[in-house]
Amino acid sequence: MAKLFPQQSAHSPQAPLQHMRSTVTPTPLLSALALSATVLYAILTIFVYMQAAFPFDLPITQAVQTIHTDWFAQLMDFISAPGFPPQVWVLSGLIVLILFISGLRWEAAAELVGVFGVGTIATVTKTLVNRARPSPALVHVVQPDLNNGQFSFPAGHVVSYITMFGFLLFLSLHMQPSWRRAIERLCFSALIVLIGISRIYQGEHWASDVLAGYLLGFVGLMLTIWLYRWAQARWSNPISSSYTAR
Repeated sequence: MAKLFPQQSAHSPQAPLQHMRSTVTPTPLLSALALSATVLYAILTIFVYMQAAFPFDLPITQAVQTIHTDWFAQLMDFISAPGFPPQVWVLSGLIVLILFISGLRWEAAAELVGVFGVGTIATVTKTLVNRARPSPALVHVVQPDLNNGQFSFPAGHVVSYITMFGFLLFLSLHMQPSWRRAIERLCFSALIVLIGISRIYQGEHWASDVLAGYLLGFVGLMLTIWLYRWAQARWSNPISSSYTAR
């Protein structure tokens, strides 16, 4: 983990975050994408609250579950395992702690606020909508008794992974390129992509739950990044965070 988040050193070359001070205002494209994701998330939530059934949910799950190889099933288990409580709480706390003790205090604060804030929104939505999880009578379900078969919308694993690993990916993209940075970016990206497939494959979420998770996670990640940039520009001059080039 130390290699993922190298400590600052006053006696070693440093590579400041690139382009971070160029602007605090989000670009028009990202603003449009975030707004669109917010609207789509709201529409999905309303439809699910009204107990609407999406015709694509069942065929997608059935298609994904046609993969019958042991290695793929084990990979899906491995991807999903850290997203269950209490593991996800420990993991998110560990990420924040490592960022903080590495001297990346603004980054640690942003990660903490993002994970807690977006997680709270997801939990409130789950409680209000109270959507039933996929039935074992329709698809294969790894844990039929998960949350007593309720609280399916949105997919909490997806929201958590985008918030946690998406922000780390954002930070990594602003570090000097190296083979270690490349591995980090690949791992973070793979976790974000595969968690959606995993939740569908395990039969614990519908595809619409996963889509909502990606939408909410993306909006939360954008808000976290914009808040982080605003706080940096508002209270840090010059920017406080820098990474040791390794």
